[in-house]
Amino acid sequence: MLLTEVFEPGNFLVQLFLQPLILFFDDLQWADGTSLALLNHLADPMREAPVLIIGTFRSNEIGPDHPLQQMQSVWQRLGRLTKLHLFPIT
Repeated sequence: MLLTEVFEPGNFLVQLFLQPLILFFDDLQWADGTSLALLNHLADPMREAPVLIIGTFRSNEIGPDHPLQQMQSVWQRLGRLTKLHLFPIT
């Protein structure tokens, strides 16, 4: 692999994450469309790397037009999304 290929955005991330890694993003209900687009852009080349991305959000704080809903739809259609519904601790 040429040095210029290593530092292309996708290749660089894959090379960086050769070891297993968990990325955790909390409170995604507050993320704007640009931030979620960046997360999506970074996650795409990492799908071949040993990386687990976990995101949490409060489902009662996002509406149907929230960018996170759109991202979830895309990731679910691509088979990249597993949802776990957690109940409040009482």
